[in-house]
Amino acid sequence: MADGVRVSVVIAAYNAAESLARAVRSVTAQTVRDLEVVIVDDGSTDATAAVASGLAAEDGRVRLIGDGRNHGVSAARNTGFAVARGTWIAVLDADDAFAPDRLERLLAAVAEHGADMVADNQAYWDWDARQVTGVAIAGAADGVERIDLEHFLANCITGRSPFDYGQLKAMIRRAFVADHRLGYIEGMRHGEDFMFYAHALLAGAAFVRTSEPGYIYTQRVGAVSRTRSQVARTIENNDEMRARTLELLADPRVERTRALAALLRRRARAIRWHASWERVYHPLHDRRFGAVLSAAARDWRVAPMLARAFAERIARRFRVGQRPQTRR
Repeated sequence: MADGVRVSVVIAAYNAAESLARAVRSVTAQTVRDLEVVIVDDGSTDATAAVASGLAAEDGRVRLIGDGRNHGVSAARNTGFAVARGTWIAVLDADDAFAPDRLERLLAAVAEHGADMVADNQAYWDWDARQVTGVAIAGAADGVERIDLEHFLANCITGRSPFDYGQLKAMIRRAFVADHRLGYIEGMRHGEDFMFYAHALLAGAAFVRTSEPGYIYTQRVGAVSRTRSQVARTIENNDEMRARTLELLADPRVERTRALAALLRRRARAIRWHASWERVYHPLHDRRFGAVLSAAARDWRVAPMLARAFAERIARRFRVGQRPQTRR
């Protein structure tokens, strides 16, 4: 492979033997052919390395790196960024996939709008039902949305924004990463994309988002199957995500702008409430009501959130009951 390709796609893979082939082949099947796939095996204990080696033998644009140790997704991505040869770098989680023309559309958007980063809408995928269940940003207007730091933060109010922009999967210009010494915060395994994008925007990145859903995101709990995905590897750590958010308040570029500081504090408060809901969501989903009551006893935020959830469920049932019956 010649030095320098148009796009490098970095995949951090940990125990991803079941999903990795789908992810990689969604890249090698892109309408853009001038690309490479860098798989970083993050100390997997399953057959991930063997699957990756087979994929590399299948397509010379795929390569596998890793030292056999588990460092976490952020460190794995940094390793992939360091060896990437593309003009552009995109990340892909090992349980997700690209639509066939995703990279072509992202490249067209940056060519037209002169951006340093570009993302798109996402399609939600139910792993067990094997189907797309919806899109992340419903009703997104056609065209391109420009995202500055204030707009980004306003859409990162975890658990309250219609879609948290910290979950976008952006493609970024490799030269911008190098010039500004950007990287993922090593050791951070939850909310790492938010911090990477915030630092890029603070460095002056021009960021745009297209409306088409080109990134196919595997839901942790399928909207159709209602079962938890067995291939998702996200390790939740809301406390660290909140602490990292508040760290940004110390940046002089944030301190000078009251609106940015207010949005960061709002996000931090929302993360705390979201963490309370996460403590009760899975027990509630699994009907472990003893665990639900225990969570409510330990965290005062749980009770009002449960009350709101039950009220919304009753309201939905009432609306369904009020619909006129259709003739058969």
